[in-house]
Amino acid sequence: MTDRFAEKLGLSASYWEESLNKPVHYRVVRAIPGAILFLLVGFTGGFFGLGGGWAVVPVLNLVMAVPLKVAAASSGVLLAIGNAAAIWPYIVKGALIAIFAAPWMIGQVIGGILGAHILAKVKAAFVRNILIVLLILTSLKLIARGIEGWFGIDIPLL
Repeated sequence: MTDRFAEKLGLSASYWEESLNKPVHYRVVRAIPGAILFLLVGFTGGFFGLGGGWAVVPVLNLVMAVPLKVAAASSGVLLAIGNAAAIWPYIVKGALIAIFAAPWMIGQVIGGILGAHILAKVKAAFVRNILIVLLILTSLKLIARGIEGWFGIDIPLL
């Protein structure tokens, strides 16, 4: 099922799944389409300042058959690297308010550490359901904001 490109890059691995108490072995498939999608996601996220978490996990998990926990962990690392590069123009122009950035970074580090520990212990189906709910809620909020702008009304949402 793996493709030659994925095999040439050695895109197979395993990780210890604590919730199953055993190692999970996986092989990446469709590496070339995945790379093309990552290029598009990276460009879109960088250009519009969206990040890429909304698409990185689905590309890794659904297109490339990477286990959900590995996809989520990879997404976190990729977003950290991308965000570090994307923030530079704002720092240069003085558009970063440090008094707000510092607490956010502390929260990000604490949340990342706790999330990694919790993610290792829960089943992938639970994580998948949380991601589905978050994506649905985010989609509903974006739709509401679009309707507000289109019709000039105010829809009270958080």
